[in-house]
Amino acid sequence: MGFPDPPLADEAVVLRPLRMKDVPDIVRACNDPLVPRYVPVVPVPYTEAHGKAFVQRSSRPGDEVNLAITDRETGALLGAVGFSHRKSDHAIAEIGYWLAP
Repeated sequence: MGFPDPPLADEAVVLRPLRMKDVPDIVRACNDPLVPRYVPVVPVPYTEAHGKAFVQRSSRPGDEVNLAITDRETGALLGAVGFSHRKSDHAIAEIGYWLAP
């Protein structure tokens, strides 16, 4: 799977590939108790190493695509959205997202 080109956008948000400069914002958001409460795969505590691994995994072509949800005007990271195929059955897909509280 590849990234949408041009990035998906509307009047309020832009969905773009994650970048290493997003790591501090990802770590901050994922350490808020509400994120792992509703997204149980998020490790607690969420470290910089977790954030870097997430961005690195997200930048490789493969069975998943993860995109940053950003404010169109400011570029601030608002969350992330991902889409993946199950390795065991490509007829099954999964969509997930988290938003910074």
